Amino acid sequence: MARGREVDLRHRYSSILAPDWDGPYDIHHIDWDHIGRDLMIIYGDPDATQQEIDAGDGGHIGNGSQALYRFFTMMAFISQRWPDGDFEKLDPYDPAQVIEEHYHSDILDMDRRYFVYLPPGYDEHPEKRYPVFYLLHGIGMSVEDLTAAAIFAEPWMNEGTLQKFIIVFPDGRCTDDCNSGTFFANQMGRDKPPRRYEDEFFQELVPLVDQRYRTRAPREFRPR
Repeated sequence: MARGREVDLRHRYSSILAPDWDGPYDIHHIDWDHIGRDLMIIYGDPDATQQEIDAGDGGHIGNGSQALYRFFTMMAFISQRWPDGDFEKLDPYDPAQVIEEHYHSDILDMDRRYFVYLPPGYDEHPEKRYPVFYLLHGIGMSVEDLTAAAIFAEPWMNEGTLQKFIIVFPDGRCTDDCNSGTFFANQMGRDKPPRRYEDEFFQELVPLVDQRYRTRAPREFRPR
């Protein structure tokens, strides 16, 4: 259960594909009509060989294919669950924009940055507003590592496979100011003053993005 709702638990990515599709994993063939509102996919082969395990199968990240499938599925799932999305096919092809932005956080009393991905057609359609997807990087990663998401999102949004939405890549590195825990949560260390990273995210970064870009307010829609 997730917040009182039943979770659609699947094993392997192939389990969400349409039954009449016998090719490799492809988000174009996901069987959305038979997938629950809350989806969890357990990936990794329980009978993996030692060589496959050494290559990442069953690990936190998974092997190369599993890591890509996880990202592809996440993008497609989010796109399908936002109602009233813009799936218009663009012709000619319109490249997206990835912009680095800087700001000062009063809560943290430090300069911060983020990258923002503006979908194809953003400049050409000033009347349109877009949902926002905040993509947080993990431990050992930098914000630049995730901006490669634009490589996949751009063609899929142009062809109408994904609806068009804004992607924000916050910089979660907190360097020497981290006390304990994760770098997107408030840090309540014993030997240092608390660092309010989570508060900064919700109280400063999100409103700033809403101010700078044509976002859709959460009250305007609810994921299906």
